Amino acid sequence: MGIPVLKGDEPMVEQALGLGSRIGVAATVPTALHPVTDLVRSRAQQAGRQVKVSPLLCEGAYQALFSGHPEEHNRLVQAGLRRLMAESDVVLLAQGSMAQAVATMPEEERAVPILTSPRLAVERVREVISIQR
Repeated sequence: MGIPVLKGDEPMVEQALGLGSRIGVAATVPTALHPVTDLVRSRAQQAGRQVKVSPLLCEGAYQALFSGHPEEHNRLVQAGLRRLMAESDVVLLAQGSMAQAVATMPEEERAVPILTSPRLAVERVREVISIQR
């Protein structure tokens, strides 16, 4: 039996491609933004899909979080998400740590689906495990 290799962001990207062609990607650090953006473009190309990817770095949010100011982090991420939602069919969070900002965002402000990888990755692992049995 082979051991499957899974990428945590793949299920999120696959779901996003099923939701639209204008895909926003938000991150608080460039090292997270570029890989997810590249993965969206790569998967879209493999699927023969044309997409518009809008990357957005939420400046200052990372520093706020790790300086002990989670409310400021959430405020900065939410501001970035509002900008992305105005031009996107779906928005991806490049870091699981950003999910708290969405959890504290009023439901009525979430104009489009906002996806994060941890839950979707665990669901994919569960699927693969059940198939392997």
